[in-house]
Amino acid sequence: MLLRSPVARGGRFSYGTPPGAALLVLLVTLGLGLGTWLWLGWQAPPLEIGQFVRLTQDGHDKHGNLSDGIPSPIVTDGTRLYFVESRAGFSDLVQVLATGGEVLPIPSPFRNVRLTGISPDRTHLLVGNSESPTAPEHSSYSLPISGGSARRLGDFQAHDASWSPDGLHLAYATNDRLILAKSDGSATREVAQGLGAIWWLCWSPDSARLRFTVTQPKTQTNSIWEIASDGTHLQNVSRDWNLPGDQCCGSWTPDQRYFVFQSSLWSGISLKAVPRDIFHFDNPSPGH
Repeated sequence: MLLRSPVARGGRFSYGTPPGAALLVLLVTLGLGLGTWLWLGWQAPPLEIGQFVRLTQDGHDKHGNLSDGIPSPIVTDGTRLYFVESRAGFSDLVQVLATGGEVLPIPSPFRNVRLTGISPDRTHLLVGNSESPTAPEHSSYSLPISGGSARRLGDFQAHDASWSPDGLHLAYATNDRLILAKSDGSATREVAQGLGAIWWLCWSPDSARLRFTVTQPKTQTNSIWEIASDGTHLQNVSRDWNLPGDQCCGSWTPDQRYFVFQSSLWSGISLKAVPRDIFHFDNPSPGH
């Protein structure tokens, strides 16, 4: 059915357009407008890195692998950055002011430390005690930043772990399994298995969802997956972004408007951002 655009003339429509057709045109126009609004809402605005500032000058490697091929994250309490440096074949826990300066060691009972996160109140670091620099799995501890004894979390071995921002959950990855538990490592339950190597666990600021990277062992390709805090709605979210290459290692912005991640192609590595996906599941109710 071909519709002509009505033109208002003295309160009447030209061409003898019947009122029903005019209403249909109006509804189609509104529908197109809503679709355009939704499409624009999905498109990530151009985000730019304003400048680069060098923070350290000590010449030590900051890669600090969690295990072979998995980099250790840099975490912050707002005033200092905490990370792992490789020294003499071991991984040392260190800190530096967010404005830069001297890199200082953080006292730790472990000779080889794996840093995986920071507590919601920014007073404890989530670390692993690895018996050797190449050990893929390790036990996890809560280490006070200001000094004190490290507390063992659960009795599990994992290669990556992360506390939820609300302090209720601990997620950890062991072998090809993703486990959700209480923040102290108790009450564990498996929520994913067999997807590939799971790593780089990242909670959304509202603790409603967890995103993580999955690496396929045979092809070494990466993708980003998501699961709700109650263990439901497991899905490959990077597949919906329709980006070339593979994606990994993402983090949410504090306001949760964007998810920033690494995108890799044969031509190089870049940072990309997508807005919060309006087509994915609604937030679970509090307490779930």
